[in-house]
Amino acid sequence: MKRSAHATHVRTAFAILRLMRPLQRGLQRRLESQHVTKAIHTSTREILDLVQEVGPVTVPFLSRALILERQPVQRSVDTLVKARLLCRMPNPDHRRSPFLALTRTGEVELERIRASESLQLRPMIEPLPVALLKQCLVVLEHLRIELGMDRAVAASQAQARAHPRFSNENGATNSSRARR
Repeated sequence: MKRSAHATHVRTAFAILRLMRPLQRGLQRRLESQHVTKAIHTSTREILDLVQEVGPVTVPFLSRALILERQPVQRSVDTLVKARLLCRMPNPDHRRSPFLALTRTGEVELERIRASESLQLRPMIEPLPVALLKQCLVVLEHLRIELGMDRAVAASQAQARAHPRFSNENGATNSSRARR
């Protein structure tokens, strides 16, 4: 790549990155304002999404998958458990690190939030061609991979593949295998 083309490439990438944080904060504020449950904010929402996606998980798994320190994740989990959106389940491999699973209340709240967010996002994204949105997704996925975020999730998931499905005790869902 020629020097001038490289400089343009880098300037464009920095322009994208400069827009990402304010855009994320603006979307956060708008979407969080619709959350009825006070326990739901961006970090707790990420946890609920991940637990629904992969099934019962531990706090260390969540920390690795979200690339966050364990202590803030633990505080968010405690808030979600107190709000009865998550429940703790015994972990046969580690007594001090229980599995966390969505409760039925958590599933219902997450679906309600997604429906509300869809209504808010629709007018913002409808004018954009699907092909453009897909291109944006490709760029963001590439950056995520380059930052090593895929490796953290893949390593956590690889450790957990041997765990059996859990029953619905404590009102938890069993949509996937347990993740440590």
